[in-house]
Amino acid sequence: MKKLTIALLIAIMVIGMSTAAYGQGRGGHGKGRGGHGMGGHPLLKADWERIVEVADEAGITEDQLDALSTLRSDFRDATGDLQVDIRNKREDMKEMMATATASDKSKVLKLADELHEMQGQMMRHGITATFEIKQIFSEEQLDKLKDIAQERRRERKSQRQNKRRGGGQGQGRRMHGQGNNW
Repeated sequence: MKKLTIALLIAIMVIGMSTAAYGQGRGGHGKGRGGHGMGGHPLLKADWERIVEVADEAGITEDQLDALSTLRSDFRDATGDLQVDIRNKREDMKEMMATATASDKSKVLKLADELHEMQGQMMRHGITATFEIKQIFSEEQLDKLKDIAQERRRERKSQRQNKRRGGGQGQGRRMHGQGNNW
């Protein structure tokens, strides 16, 4: 019984860590937004229209945009099925853990090893693509893109905070003592 409990705890920890690592690697928010970890560089999954919008400001040429577009397409082709397989393997592991007995320990560990291998493949694709991005763009361009992205995040955060405080063009809450008392 003690061995089963330990095996279950280990498997749950593996699932939890792999899920957390997957989320962090995919942009730090768990939203699959292409961070430098498992999913690769942010430019691999950033909204294409936003990249095109800031291209001039960052000094990006049409040739560079074409090269990035090709790289993004190749990356999706290389990793799309793998991402689905990782998701499915995680679900298989969760289901198995829900009903696992002591005799299932080796099966669960085998699933964990398979999941780990797939995540390693995903990470290798992301690292390779990140180095390819570094060949397409200069350090100055990448720094400029990072600065632009940070500035836009700050602007969006400020807009969200203003809306919460009632500063959003008449859509906020009424202050106590003003207007109708409901």
